[in-house]
Amino acid sequence: MVTRVRFTIEDSYQYGVIRNCGLYRSGLTVATANSIEPMATFASTSGIPGILRLSTTSISHAMVNNSKFGYWLQCYIQDYGPLYIFGADVSYTIG
Repeated sequence: MVTRVRFTIEDSYQYGVIRNCGLYRSGLTVATANSIEPMATFASTSGIPGILRLSTTSISHAMVNNSKFGYWLQCYIQDYGPLYIFGADVSYTIG
């Protein structure tokens, strides 16, 4: 079960935007491949300069099922300046 998702990013340009960071999943069958479900998402960084550690424990669809879903981390980076993703991590429990 996913318990926390964190991203470390840098938004050092006032007009740059990093948004839609989060953990997502979609179904593995042909019928469910387009069913993208956000599990943990973060607000836009526009106007918040510097290195940021985004973190949330508010997780939707927290139970992981690798036989039915594929999982990925993503961020949309609007490239107007120095915008970086330094890393991301997912905390979870087994049981």
